[in-house]
Amino acid sequence: MQTARLRKILSLLCPALSSLCLGFGYLQSGAWAAAVGILAFLIWMVARRWKALWTANMGLSVATTAAAYGLTIGAGLIWMLPAATLGLASWDLMLLDARLANNPPGIQTGLLEKAHFSSLSLALGLGLLVVILGQMIRLQIPFIFMLVLVVLVYISLDRLLRSLTV
Repeated sequence: MQTARLRKILSLLCPALSSLCLGFGYLQSGAWAAAVGILAFLIWMVARRWKALWTANMGLSVATTAAAYGLTIGAGLIWMLPAATLGLASWDLMLLDARLANNPPGIQTGLLEKAHFSSLSLALGLGLLVVILGQMIRLQIPFIFMLVLVVLVYISLDRLLRSLTV
């Protein structure tokens, strides 16, 4: 029961914070497009109300596109990175809501939600860490070596997530 309440709170908090980060980032860069944050929030709320998967996908694309555009016009990474990350979390939580809509609340549903929250937080945390480290460390790595590293990281994360769910 408590995980369902946490899911509801996060489903409202993540889009709101994502939109606020977009708005602050655009305001910081002096762009008039701070209204993009408001637009993104409205799209997230429509997606939450309609519970249609295409609206969640549209919310994700607006959040990530707005964050990428914000970086190109000089908005700070400190605002655009959380905006995109929280947009991804919002999208994932809306898809989780859709998947669990017909499930009765119970122990199994709670365990599924806990496992999903842990994998989501792990993925978002590692993604943020990689981006932050990528901003601090500049390396010239050949493409084939980078490809091998990406495959190894993917396999490692897959094994880690499987061990967490067992």
